[in-house]
Amino acid sequence: MHKKFILISISVLLLVVFSAFYFSKVMALFGVVFLGSVNALRIVFTNPSGITDIVIRLWALFLYGLGIKKWRHPWGTVYDDETKEPIYGASISMLDVDNKIVATSLTDKDGRYGFLVEPGFYHITAKKKGYIFPSSKLFGRGSDVVYNDLYFGNFIEIKKNDAVIINNIPMQRLDFDWHEFAKQEQYKYQFYHAGDKALGQIINVTFFVGFVTSVLVLFGEPIKIHNVVILALYIILFLSNRKAWRGHARGSVFFKDTNLPIAYGILRVKSEDRKEVTHKIIDRIGHYYCLVPDGVYTVNIEKKNQDGSYTKIYEEEKIEVKNGFLRKEFRV
Repeated sequence: MHKKFILISISVLLLVVFSAFYFSKVMALFGVVFLGSVNALRIVFTNPSGITDIVIRLWALFLYGLGIKKWRHPWGTVYDDETKEPIYGASISMLDVDNKIVATSLTDKDGRYGFLVEPGFYHITAKKKGYIFPSSKLFGRGSDVVYNDLYFGNFIEIKKNDAVIINNIPMQRLDFDWHEFAKQEQYKYQFYHAGDKALGQIINVTFFVGFVTSVLVLFGEPIKIHNVVILALYIILFLSNRKAWRGHARGSVFFKDTNLPIAYGILRVKSEDRKEVTHKIIDRIGHYYCLVPDGVYTVNIEKKNQDGSYTKIYEEEKIEVKNGFLRKEFRV
């Protein structure tokens, strides 16, 4: 009986060791796949315009810096008349004098659209669920604090062949309450921020467990090529992750007292002679993406008030931009 118990114990122990050994391999491989997928998704989804668009914009900045290409925007922007954020997926139609649709377009993630048309008279309509066009709030105005050449449905005369219509179109959100909206966005930010921290902790734990497991597997048995590959992948992930965080093109703007984002504020970038180079709308969680040629700039930050106006609350001079984008974290 005693010998039988010992044999059973040894068998169970061997089974546990054997299972743990192969489970560790699975965990190591799972860690590599999981972390690689997270890194890939983070690169794609944290970039508001996509990888291809970033490459195109950086190339445009390069040509602009050499003086080969003039700085111009051959598109119009459809945007929320309250928050000034671009509206994605709005349906834009161009109609002739007989009210026949000549061309249609869907806005991209930056709210951009454009039409290349022949001479004639045209008018534009814009549709998006939850919005109305034209905006009654801005109706009749030629510009607001962010956009110029505003459009409200009037006929446009095109006199040249292959002319491009690039008017900016404000749309009004239905049943908008800025005070209630601000409270909801603050709650969302706190929720998303907590979620980001939790996801970060899961990733760190997964990486650590997988890395340690891959090391133990590599040195706990005769060296095999697939174990070396898995460990090498962990090292590559570690190095690429560090580089990705250092090189991220995203900046942020927060109140230093409350650590809350300055949602839907405006970040203005000015040259050394105080001329505005570009401006960006800060998103609901305090992030902005700003591509500008390398140089030294002054940055102004404006806070959005509940009545729709903006107040300048911060200015910083002599900010050096490298690698074609501004990514500074501002605490104001």
